[in-house]
Amino acid sequence: MSISLSDFVTELTELFARAGLDEPRREVRLFLREIAGLEPEIQFAKAKMRISEQQALSWRELAQRRALREPLAYLAGAAWFYGRSFRIMPGLLVPRRDSEVLIEAALAELPAPRGQQGLKILDTCCGCGCLGLTLLAELGERSDATLHLLDSSGIAVQTAEQNAAALSLQDRCTFEQGDIWPACAFAANNKFDLIICNPPYIATADIADLMPEVKDFESHAALDGGEDGLAFYRRIAEEYRHYLKPEGIMVLELGAGQAEAVAELFAAEMDRLAFYPDYGGHLRALVLRGKHRRAKNA
Repeated sequence: MSISLSDFVTELTELFARAGLDEPRREVRLFLREIAGLEPEIQFAKAKMRISEQQALSWRELAQRRALREPLAYLAGAAWFYGRSFRIMPGLLVPRRDSEVLIEAALAELPAPRGQQGLKILDTCCGCGCLGLTLLAELGERSDATLHLLDSSGIAVQTAEQNAAALSLQDRCTFEQGDIWPACAFAANNKFDLIICNPPYIATADIADLMPEVKDFESHAALDGGEDGLAFYRRIAEEYRHYLKPEGIMVLELGAGQAEAVAELFAAEMDRLAFYPDYGGHLRALVLRGKHRRAKNA
């Protein structure tokens, strides 16, 4: 037997409320948008629309998984980042809006378009590739920038390849599964002009306190930053010079409250550091400016 959209919305709202999801009505709007392709305004305008029994059954199964706190991005197979849809596989980090400030920081710090010719970009700990691919797309078709995407997870690298193809950027990208740095040692003329990275930065003991969508579903390897959350930043601070040109730019995502501790790891380059806040006011992006660029606080 079919069910009206309004009754189905009520059913899912009650399900999500019992499951303890915050703002269950909003969760339903998002669920129907991502799973059923029904934008919120359509949900209101077509409240009397009938949903077939088979379709309702399929959506209920997915709603039950969401009620168990499985991320909506895993159910939909995609997540939005900087206005683009990115394929997401279970286990990968789900792109978050706060990370968009890394794109804004990179674009603000890059030289004028005339100076962007031949840019070599590295997106390490790339996950689904949303950072590097977004940056490449934002530089536009006129740019001849190239991008190397690197992650220790084979699933992440495969997903990044799929996202590059979906954005028609695959011809400007190379992909690698491995450590946080490319496997080969780069000669001086082969270093990167820009490195962008969202490394694992959650202290090991704090992972258990994260929301269920994160601690129970997302890869702990992509979250765990060691005992104090700074293990990857230490490596980056010690080793980045082998991969970044002296005049190059590095953009790192920070966890909330980590700005001071990470800045101390770059104490020798303190006059070249800049910070960009996210939409909640947390210092989310650290920028290491090139040696020939004038430093000023963002």
